[in-house]
Amino acid sequence: MNIDGPSGLHALKEMRIIDLSTGNIEWHSDSYLSNHYVWSDDSKFVAAQYSGRQWTETLVLDTSDFSIIKLPGIDDILKAAPDTPAPNLNIPMSQFTVIGWESSSVIVIRFEWITTSDTTVVGEYKYNVVFWEMEVKKIDEIKT
Repeated sequence: MNIDGPSGLHALKEMRIIDLSTGNIEWHSDSYLSNHYVWSDDSKFVAAQYSGRQWTETLVLDTSDFSIIKLPGIDDILKAAPDTPAPNLNIPMSQFTVIGWESSSVIVIRFEWITTSDTTVVGEYKYNVVFWEMEVKKIDEIKT
């Protein structure tokens, strides 16, 4: 534990995936205020979600070699849906949250960001981590 977290909050110092049969640390990374793992049904992939006070990010690990699969971000979403309002770069609080695994290789991600016109973009996409294909499922713009 890191007892010197921001605002008196306590966070883990490190995220780890450990092979319980050997005790070996298979993967590790710096930790944040909140950490969450979502495993695919066949355990071939795991989404490691980590958060600060006002942001959330996710990466996917291939458990065959613990390589990192980068998920699509804001630029990829804007390329796939060019009419979507861009985020306000002065408010860097985007959220990319795991909804779950639709199949053993397709993950569903919820995204959200605040735009320059003070509206909020909220949506979901599916991403095939084997074929690197993204499909935006829905996008809404909400007045705040």
